[in-house]
Amino acid sequence: RNLYLSNSITAADITTTGVGAFGTMSSPLSYVGSGSFPVTPNTSGDDLVVFGSGSHGISILSGTSGDGNIFFGDSGGNVRGKVQYSHNGDIMTMYSVGAYNLLSGANLTLDVAGDIILDADGGEIFLKDGGTTFGELSISGGQDFVIQSSVADKDILLVGTDGASIITALTLNMSSAGEAIFNSS
Repeated sequence: RNLYLSNSITAADITTTGVGAFGTMSSPLSYVGSGSFPVTPNTSGDDLVVFGSGSHGISILSGTSGDGNIFFGDSGGNVRGKVQYSHNGDIMTMYSVGAYNLLSGANLTLDVAGDIILDADGGEIFLKDGGTTFGELSISGGQDFVIQSSVADKDILLVGTDGASIITALTLNMSSAGEAIFNSS
């Protein structure tokens, strides 16, 4: 069962079984699906519900040189955030007017067929654990590449595998002004 929207829709347009709307203008709930809800929708995301017993989804179809968008707005503006797919270049973008955070309650895996590019116009990439910065990758004023241990007196280790053994090939001892300690001469 499909619901196709083109410009506008009225209650008279909704006649297919499995498509409906109920609630009030201040608290609408629209749904597309068949049967009963497999779980009660979260009240922060129940304005449009797509459901059923099999695989379901929402498609945003746009022209080959256009963009597909989902916008987020509030009283501060109608584009406070957005998810955009640009057909021109096949680029997916997540955007926020404030700080952008990608959060995961567990592990986060980035698995791409090409390269992973970190591009920070501020010139610094911070490495954190539990909100505490432990390392930093940056560009110095002279455009040198800087690898920095951000915790006082914590070393920088270059670790590898020798046969089946994990070894520390080089230790930069930060409590001794960066003394270089090599595993082998």
